[in-house]
Amino acid sequence: MTWPHVSVVIPAYNHAGWLEAAIAGVRTQTLAPVEIVVVDDGSTDCTAEVLEALAAPDLRVVHQENQGAHAALNRAVALASGRWIAILNSDDRFSPQRLEEAWGVTRATGALLVLGQVALVDERDTPLASQHPVARWYAQALAEAVAGPSLASSLAQHNAAVTTSNFFMHRELWRTLRGFRAYRYVHDLDFLLRAIALVPGKIILEPSLGGVVYRVHPDNTIREDEARALAERSAMLKTHHGLLPRVDRAWGRIRWATALKKATRELGTSDHAVSGLPPGNNPEPPLRCGLVVARLHAGGVEEVVAMLATGLPNHGFGTYVLCTEEGGAVAQELQRRGVPVTVARDPAGIRRWLQRVRPHIVSTHVVSAEVMETLTGHGVPAVETVHNTYAWFNESEWFGEGKKARQAKALVAVSETVAAYYRKRVAAPPPIHVVPNGVAPGRVSGVPRPFARRALGLSEDAPVFVHLGRFVPEKNQIGVVGAFRGLAHKYPQLTLLVAGPGHTSAYAQEVRREAHGLLEAGKVRILPPQENVGVILSAADVFVSHSWFEGWSLAATEALWLGSPVVLSHVGGSPELVGEGGDRGRLVPNPLGNPLALDADVLVQARESGGRRHEDALQLALEEMLQELEFWRGEREVIRQHARTHWSSQEMVRRYALVLRPLCDSP
Repeated sequence: MTWPHVSVVIPAYNHAGWLEAAIAGVRTQTLAPVEIVVVDDGSTDCTAEVLEALAAPDLRVVHQENQGAHAALNRAVALASGRWIAILNSDDRFSPQRLEEAWGVTRATGALLVLGQVALVDERDTPLASQHPVARWYAQALAEAVAGPSLASSLAQHNAAVTTSNFFMHRELWRTLRGFRAYRYVHDLDFLLRAIALVPGKIILEPSLGGVVYRVHPDNTIREDEARALAERSAMLKTHHGLLPRVDRAWGRIRWATALKKATRELGTSDHAVSGLPPGNNPEPPLRCGLVVARLHAGGVEEVVAMLATGLPNHGFGTYVLCTEEGGAVAQELQRRGVPVTVARDPAGIRRWLQRVRPHIVSTHVVSAEVMETLTGHGVPAVETVHNTYAWFNESEWFGEGKKARQAKALVAVSETVAAYYRKRVAAPPPIHVVPNGVAPGRVSGVPRPFARRALGLSEDAPVFVHLGRFVPEKNQIGVVGAFRGLAHKYPQLTLLVAGPGHTSAYAQEVRREAHGLLEAGKVRILPPQENVGVILSAADVFVSHSWFEGWSLAATEALWLGSPVVLSHVGGSPELVGEGGDRGRLVPNPLGNPLALDADVLVQARESGGRRHEDALQLALEEMLQELEFWRGEREVIRQHARTHWSSQEMVRRYALVLRPLCDSP
């Protein structure tokens, strides 16, 4: 699990008329920052009054005597808590996807500072005409920066970065460089040149990355005294030659190496989770919720538990995680974020955890009947989440599931299909509440489509299908490839990207044999699993899945989250994801028949026979999507907005809180 801990810092000076728009743009980001830090650098207009009117928990304001932009920036970054820093000058603003796409580019490239292309507007927010002198200069500067021999040499000629509002950077880079130096006009260019000298290749300019609106107006600092600005620039560039800069770079690299070692130590905590409650100086929340799961490595269930652990505190719950088998990478990240995690593998350990935490309720996730009995035996109400249709359960396992259900006060099912499947197999279950899985901001980060296509070696206009999922028979990649084969010869540019864990397994080898010829021709590409699937999904025209069973497909939800329409077999939450009227793609028949009729015997037969029915229906649906490709490309923003409204982690957590709160023991 990757957590984008981003702070936006705003140095403000006499821009009261534009400050509200700047902060409003931050507050509407698709990837919300953890905070906004504003340093008012001795403004003499009504900046202080504007900031007071905008006061909210996400906004931290500091006033100081006027010391210059470099000083205000350094103080703002020093006060910020984020690992990543986005700078926004008070007369500029961000478009809604700026932080998400900048974060996505850093994840994809490993950059420590990323720059993009800025949009130029005047003081009335009107885009500058292409013949405006600033627009002409910028077009030339950007072209030379993209085509130049190196970013440093290009910047030394023309500062195509334009503004510190274009900086999205790791705070450790700022710390290692000892912040911005005391220049009035060229503190941004000086910082960039020192950063490039320190970590070549880690400072990038990605022209397809936008989202920064730079306001050109008479009061721009750079325009107050052009002769003085040019003289300062010339003097600054001279400092980047000779012995002293070499010494500075050597010292900086030593500091940087030390910083990396420190970061590694911070990330390298033990797999066995540390137990305990939050530090004593934290006020105890009114309600305590225990989140119980077998393990916290990586996977859909683990992601849901992590989202609840970090999100329920916003609804008045303190959260305490119990792993009944082992911790893992997600457990370590939760601990770093201040969530207590305990590993207890036997009833005695679970009872000790209950006595220490004293939860008012527990939310359990695929635990055993024995664990549930230990929890509820102490009088703690429990809500179990049903994450899948559990089609692989045998009679004995369903007996245990029924026993567990009778001990719970209520159940959460991740989709209507899952709820119906469960009711069919468990007699008289407790009330079932349907709460779809959500997507955590930053887990899947969108990037500009041209960047994604270029990163994957795809042409801009070629139609691209994407399948993401673990290489196992029930994900049915073989069926996807079989349907794709019938289209490959009709659409010469068509490409299928397949990625997921298990890409070296025996089943993955079967998929490769099925794709023989298509792989050699480059029509099908099998990629290794990637932490940041945002690049693949940003390049996709259509996400396709032909699974035998699912609870609620996180991969399909992530595809919609980035605006890609979907073609899905009838499993789990597919009807809800596709939409009743096919608003977001196509629903095709389940390869094994009625999804409510699947059981262990059907799955065994399917594995023996290959389970490859209804490929013709899948192929037809995919061809229909190709024929409507321009329509679906035009629908991406509508699809993205719908997904982020209905299937965000915040919405999922809110609905869990509505289920949990009425069932809590009285605090």
